[in-house]
Amino acid sequence: MKKNLILSHLPKAGGTYINRLLKHIWTKYKLTNSFYIADHDRLITNKDVDTINIRVAQCYNHPNTPWAHVLWDFNINRNDTNILGMIRNPFDYYLSCWASNCEGNYYSPWVIQKFGSRLYSDSNNIQNFQEWLPIFMNSFDTWAVGRPNWHAPQPNQDVGVLSYRVCTMYHTGNYEDLQNNNCTGEPNHMLINEGKETKSLENGLINVFSLLKIPYSLNDFTMEETYPDKQERNGSTCFNRSNHKPYQEYYTDKLRQLVEHKDRFLFQKYNFKFD
Repeated sequence: MKKNLILSHLPKAGGTYINRLLKHIWTKYKLTNSFYIADHDRLITNKDVDTINIRVAQCYNHPNTPWAHVLWDFNINRNDTNILGMIRNPFDYYLSCWASNCEGNYYSPWVIQKFGSRLYSDSNNIQNFQEWLPIFMNSFDTWAVGRPNWHAPQPNQDVGVLSYRVCTMYHTGNYEDLQNNNCTGEPNHMLINEGKETKSLENGLINVFSLLKIPYSLNDFTMEETYPDKQERNGSTCFNRSNHKPYQEYYTDKLRQLVEHKDRFLFQKYNFKFD
């Protein structure tokens, strides 16, 4: 593992679980590497080739600071840093955002202001999701909620919400690159050098920990003593997981085409499928 590890936390993609797991591991194994959590809109941007600028992050083992501390607008060397991020299948991602709204975790309050809470009455109401998704995908207002870069102008509406967030979090470009189809995924354009799709979050993390030489045991993934509020879902440990049916039941052909078009960058790069 390099001198620094940054967890760049994309909401609704397992980041809360990864966050808690890494803090558990740092404490248990007394790791001396610096660990940073850039959370939701507190994201990473590139100022130059060799420097990563972090607007705000929780810091662990940052030089000359308390173990758990928050720092604002600081730089670290990119060559000394591993960056861990997460990207979710867009079909599943949008359903999870909507289902979280149904449980009171509002990712798009503008929708409530205009339409009331009717569309969030029940995460098993397929018709509500089918009405909500085009509103969420086509409204400028949703971009201002949890926007990854507070200083960015409003993005082009022909770009999906998830693509925009991924680009601002993990890519050296910005929304203009998405508009002009310039997000190539070349290594020098990406803050994350490798991306692998896994059906199991825990199996994916085991692969990452082995690659980065982060110590762990299989028992660490349960975190029973450290985080008693964890949930067990389908044999897997999770936090803040929304309740809904399989995403395949919610999408019409028209909605599938909407997501595939607006998030075409992600489908091309990561080969996501509707399966």
